[in-house]
Amino acid sequence: MNFTLSKPLKLSFVIFSIIFLQNCKKNSVPNNDAKTFVVSTFVGNSNRTTTDGTGTAASFAQLGNMMTIDANGNLFVADGMNGTIRKITSDGIVTTFITNTLVNGYYNGFLVRCNGLVADLNGNIIITNDSGYVVKIAATGIFNPIIPYTIGEPFGITSDGSGNFYIACNSPGLIRKITSTGTGTTIAGSGQPEATIDGTGTSASFIAPTGICIDSKGNLFVTDRDDNKIRKITPAGVVTTFAGSANKGSADGMGQAASFFEPWGIAIDASDNLYVADAGNRIIRMITPDAKVTTIAGTAGKNGNTDGSGSVATFGSPAGIAIDKKGNIYVSDPGYNVIRKITFQ
Repeated sequence: MNFTLSKPLKLSFVIFSIIFLQNCKKNSVPNNDAKTFVVSTFVGNSNRTTTDGTGTAASFAQLGNMMTIDANGNLFVADGMNGTIRKITSDGIVTTFITNTLVNGYYNGFLVRCNGLVADLNGNIIITNDSGYVVKIAATGIFNPIIPYTIGEPFGITSDGSGNFYIACNSPGLIRKITSTGTGTTIAGSGQPEATIDGTGTSASFIAPTGICIDSKGNLFVTDRDDNKIRKITPAGVVTTFAGSANKGSADGMGQAASFFEPWGIAIDASDNLYVADAGNRIIRMITPDAKVTTIAGTAGKNGNTDGSGSVATFGSPAGIAIDKKGNIYVSDPGYNVIRKITFQ
């Protein structure tokens, strides 16, 4: 039996279809791949002096490699070799948070050569340094070592929601945990940094773990800088290669099909997307939870300090990386002594 719509019904059906399709479009999930990432110079300039101020009127003597951001959106970064820590508000106001002091002609070793920083749940800033110390700096400026000496050279540091800290010890290739009571243990790494080996706990190995962050499920992600990989450590201590291979490169792709060149800092957003300062390539990479790697800013191998969108922007030596609650990305670029800000549209 044939069924034919009358003209009024045909018109009603067409109108309904249009409305239905429009509502589907309104309710669809935005495609992250379509985002445009825009790079601008947030603070700093080429003058290598410790000058407080706002935006590019402020300057750093020697901008550090790593950064952290607190719950209020304030950035903290090391400046110089003598233990000066600078604070940058979300409005770009740069001040000197703490400066190391001379004792009998020598700088106090606790704050000299700061490597990594992280803000804890109470607003304290925890730093690691070349001498092996892990130091807590209170908002009042009082500081004391949490643990007097770690195994190896502590570099990147992150924290979980229970007051524990996790440290990437660059040499001899260990991942250390410091509990809220100050007890330190090795949770991954053999201390034999000749190769990157996946495995569980101390049966795994790292060559030069540098940056570290933690996701919403308690998984740790580590940049294994000298082997050009991003490693993943589960709460059970199982270590795998999440993205990248031992071969240097800048290829985007899935997991180990992608490549990096000396990745340094790593940070994570509220959706568990990772962002990596791919220092050797002079670019910023994004890694989704399913290990899809894309380049969001910069052009591989191109040195510069140009602001702009996506590949138009250039970096010198992007190192530290931090993300605020709004999803803005901040990158320290010691090569040009500036901190860049990446927003998306």
